[in-house]
Amino acid sequence: MLIEMHLYDVQEFKFKTIRSWAAAYAGELRAGAEYSSQKPVICVSFINDSLEENKIDKVHKYCKILDMDTKEVFTDALELHYINMQAFTNAINKASITDMTKLEKWLAVLAEKDVADKAVVKAVCEQEEDLNMAISTLQRLSLDKPTQEEYRRHREEMWRREASDREKAELARVNAEQTKALAEERKANEEKDKALAEKDKVLAEQEKTLAEKDSTMLNMSRIIEEYKAKFGEIAQ
Repeated sequence: MLIEMHLYDVQEFKFKTIRSWAAAYAGELRAGAEYSSQKPVICVSFINDSLEENKIDKVHKYCKILDMDTKEVFTDALELHYINMQAFTNAINKASITDMTKLEKWLAVLAEKDVADKAVVKAVCEQEEDLNMAISTLQRLSLDKPTQEEYRRHREEMWRREASDREKAELARVNAEQTKALAEERKANEEKDKALAEKDKVLAEQEKTLAEKDSTMLNMSRIIEEYKAKFGEIAQ
């Protein structure tokens, strides 16, 4: 299970979660293990907006890999769940606790500060023992200094890793652009060299033609001189 909460642009976050899923999935398989033994990785992301402009009230978006022809699930290896907390709080402020699903009850606790009727959250905690236990555990851990320090180190390491990934991606992008520019420059130079070679070839052919003409003229001049000499001898 991979759970993430970030303040990314929603469309940018979509690609971030795919990268996170891929990293988690790649890290699960042990050396020598069968590929078929790989367990699915479920990515749950909490966002504050919709991934779809025409479905701004949709709370839960669920994505899997499908066969585009049959629309059948190709594999259970990937699950992406996006929870739109903004849409949820808008809905929960109008709903009754009796109509809430298990997921909605958990979300109500997570979104407590945005839930208008705090009594709803209190009632949920009283009804759901596992939720109450989770909150108690969270409160206990939040008061534990070593746990806080470990969380702080984990968070900073995660930020450093993400910053490093962004820097690597930017460097790769710049390198790709430079490589493309060099390739285009090389191609342009090759085309120039080819054009110059063609021009040199044309000039060489022209020079050869002129040389042949000069040779022909010299031969004609020599023949004329020979005839002149013969006619001069006859005249005498």
